[in-house]
Amino acid sequence: MPAQRAREMSFERTVPRTLVHRASVNEVFVTDGSPVGPGRALIAAQWPRTHALFHPCDRGHSDPLLLVETFRQAGIYAAHRYNEVPLGHHFVFCDLDIDIVDPSALKTGGLPLQVILDGTYALDPDKPVTPHRSQARFTAEVEVAGRPCARISGGLIVLSPRAYRALRARRPGRDAPEAALPPEAAPVAAALVGRTDPQNVLLSVLPDAPRGEFLLRLDPDHAGYFEHACDHVPGVALIEAFRQAAHLTAQQRTGGPVLLSTATIAFDRYAELEAPVTFTLEEPAPPRPDGHRSRLTATQGGTAVGHADLVHIPAPGASA
Repeated sequence: MPAQRAREMSFERTVPRTLVHRASVNEVFVTDGSPVGPGRALIAAQWPRTHALFHPCDRGHSDPLLLVETFRQAGIYAAHRYNEVPLGHHFVFCDLDIDIVDPSALKTGGLPLQVILDGTYALDPDKPVTPHRSQARFTAEVEVAGRPCARISGGLIVLSPRAYRALRARRPGRDAPEAALPPEAAPVAAALVGRTDPQNVLLSVLPDAPRGEFLLRLDPDHAGYFEHACDHVPGVALIEAFRQAAHLTAQQRTGGPVLLSTATIAFDRYAELEAPVTFTLEEPAPPRPDGHRSRLTATQGGTAVGHADLVHIPAPGASA
């Protein structure tokens, strides 16, 4: 990361919300950008000390979902600002790889954290670029308060409004009401999934469900998961549901608090709002020497919508 250019980045105000696809100014974290080479740019962001959704854990570490959301905003900003993607185009994130190399860098303090992403937006050379569709990968090295923290990479498809409308017009159940959870489905306790607010819990369990099987509980009026209107289950909600299921599993195995270390997530198709989504834990997950591994599949109507492989490590001071 170019050190001098990073020091020149501004954290004085956020960028226009349209450049990061947010409805609320309060939900914009990106503050500045500077191109440093073909397809490459430094992007600055500021993280709040606390947030209604992205709340620090009880050990004071920033929510990993905040890291994911900042990466999402940075990729969209880089595409619009430096890679000629017109405003109004839709971004479909297909996969995500997260490697948190220094969890202690996520520790909150007395001031908002300053974040720099050294990001590269690269078009897929094997996919044609048209006015209505392109495919790319955005990769970023992340520094928090000047400390290397993480590496994140995500594949995405960019669609024009016309192409997106055509894609979504074919979705199943588009005229059906939104899915309701069975009344006997009980929400998982917030502390078990690394949350403090029960409203942010995304998992429920049926009384007769096998161990490691969860239902997605998603309020379409939730201001965090549905920050703007969406005609499908938001990707951030699926990512967070995967994380919550893996967190619960790792915490049960360790008997103490845990932190996310790595995650590999792939989406096979959209998850629709009109049918339940089930998350199933693969047992036993192949071992990892560096932490507690959880592999999960999300299904809807018997069809896989996504897969995840996550590793959690004991939080500092916790027993292994």
